[in-house]
Amino acid sequence: AQQHVELHEARAFDICASVGGFCHERASQIRHVIVKDLARAAQAMRLSLDHFDLPIAMYALYDGHRGNKGNACAEFCAKHFHGKLLPKLASFKGYWVDARLQAAMRESFEELDATYAERHPGSTEGCSAAVGLLVGD
Repeated sequence: AQQHVELHEARAFDICASVGGFCHERASQIRHVIVKDLARAAQAMRLSLDHFDLPIAMYALYDGHRGNKGNACAEFCAKHFHGKLLPKLASFKGYWVDARLQAAMRESFEELDATYAERHPGSTEGCSAAVGLLVGD
């Protein structure tokens, strides 16, 4: 049995966002990522987010734990999280309810955690994250 999903017609909204930050010399384990145009980032991966209202942007803060002179885990998450999330966002063309978005974020973090553990066996470093996804108005 095939399941039918109502497609979501995307709309575009004007938005102005300003982001700033300040870190002291002991904040070497903190990384941040600002993707002002997540749709363009998806296009670079040959994915489409045309079904989302525009603009679509991502703001992420990664706070490393247990690292010496930096944190490989926070750096890894900053470089790779959006690469895990974008295919999930592109795969479903219907209306995104909060529960579906939460599941996509959780699955992306779980995959990221598994990939980090595989590439850095025995690492005691970790990282917490705060990620904001801005969609439409």
